[in-house]
Amino acid sequence: MEKTAGRRLSHAAYVAETALAFVIGRHWRGIANGGMTQSYRESLDLNSEEYHCRVEGSKNQVAGWQAYTLVLWSIKASVCCFYIRLLDSLWFRRRILFSLALIAATWIAVVLTLLLSCRPLHKYWQIYPDPGELCQPAASRVNIFTLLILNVVTDLYIMSIPIPILLRTTFSPLKKFGLVLLFSGGIFVSIAGVLRCVDMLSDEVNGAQSSASWAVRETFVAVITSNMPMIVPLLRTLSHPFQERLRYLTTLSAGPTPPGNDPAANPAAFKLSGNDPERRQRRRSVFPLTDITVEYNGECIFLEHVESEEKGRIVLESETCGGRISCESTMDLEMLFRRRESEV
Repeated sequence: MEKTAGRRLSHAAYVAETALAFVIGRHWRGIANGGMTQSYRESLDLNSEEYHCRVEGSKNQVAGWQAYTLVLWSIKASVCCFYIRLLDSLWFRRRILFSLALIAATWIAVVLTLLLSCRPLHKYWQIYPDPGELCQPAASRVNIFTLLILNVVTDLYIMSIPIPILLRTTFSPLKKFGLVLLFSGGIFVSIAGVLRCVDMLSDEVNGAQSSASWAVRETFVAVITSNMPMIVPLLRTLSHPFQERLRYLTTLSAGPTPPGNDPAANPAAFKLSGNDPERRQRRRSVFPLTDITVEYNGECIFLEHVESEEKGRIVLESETCGGRISCESTMDLEMLFRRRESEV
């Protein structure tokens, strides 16, 4: 029930945030109560379409801020819940619980800043007289910098939880880099948030529309990057049959087996088999044998002598073109020891 409720909340908030961005950009023409001079505000007709669009666009901006914050902070909480299942250490569990408390506290701080920085609340959609910068939802520096700082701080803290574990693993440097990059998706969300704030502050006229567009981009990046640790293993599993098929087709396209790798054409390759039909008619060897193909590609092997046959174990010494090799096996080298068996 908890998972279902959280999933419904996340999906509903994401859809609402996207819908609000579309309404602000298309229906209300991307304008709000900012980007106007005092004389222009005074001359604006209360019954005009522009006045109506600016009032409703400002209201949608306030709702968009709330939905945008809810989406981002719910994604942060879901990532921390994933870390709880992933990391079993008590020390890391305490860090995760602290991060959940930090997420809750910062979300409350952002919401209270949005609701209390402009009082009374209806000034957020006031046109004339000028309500001031604090009451312009698309250009309020207090709201912008509060959300930006708390968003970046929480993202950096969440990313710092799994990275120390990944750096202490015995994986190769390339694999470590890939895992660190996989669990560091929050850095892309932070970059998108910074670009959003810069775009809003640099364009007072179209700040409302750019704010809504960047909010959709940032939440989209947040949804994708937060699910990457779960998506990548799933994609790897789903693509495994295609990889096997591609490997098989690559083998077929390579053509016939090179002469050096063909046991029939390579004098240094020989097959030892216990399923030989002719062998069934002969006396069973004291050394049982399974099907084994021994290939030595590129060098010559010369069996010199058998040192020991005690208790069914055979110690072979062989000489290669590059040195000597010693090996132990419980194989029956019938082709090589037929003469010894006849003597026994």
